[in-house]
Amino acid sequence: MIKMKDYSLSKNYTLEKHLSFLAESDNDYEPLYSIWCLNKKNLTQGLNTISSSFPNYSMHDLTHSMTLINNIQCFLGENRIKQLGATDTFLILMAGLTHDIGMILTYKILEEEWGKSNFYKTVEYFSKSNDCVISDAAKLLLKCKKDVIAERNQEILKEIQIIFESNKRRYDVRRVHQELRNRGYQVNHK
Repeated sequence: MIKMKDYSLSKNYTLEKHLSFLAESDNDYEPLYSIWCLNKKNLTQGLNTISSSFPNYSMHDLTHSMTLINNIQCFLGENRIKQLGATDTFLILMAGLTHDIGMILTYKILEEEWGKSNFYKTVEYFSKSNDCVISDAAKLLLKCKKDVIAERNQEILKEIQIIFESNKRRYDVRRVHQELRNRGYQVNHK
């Protein structure tokens, strides 16, 4: 049994302090505390980029995550925090810190993943799900993907017309393809 240090004089006995205390008391828990400290440090920069990717949302930076953790601490209270084991404490801290982690992805990363065939196949698989919520969401994504592809193709088609017309209709497929590449479009030869 771990003997608890008396923190009754401390106004703010936090989850982080509790995890630190448990790590100091038992070296088996030191990795949990170290991982927490590293993640808190390393995720700060990523969390602080969320507002630039999602300007219409309220602040979802490190302050937001720490406010959430503080609210959990207030809800639990000092006595319940002291009853938590190291793993539970670590998981609560990590859940609070990483709950907005998906918002760190930039639009460019999302667009790259969106274009991969395995992503599309996975969404197609879920569109056939018996769960109507999952199926409807997947079908909506498939519709959006088709719209994005059609929009991208429209832009390329317009550019092909411009190239073709500006060269008095003398460019063949190979020359149009090369000109598209010269203009920065990444298209295959078809």
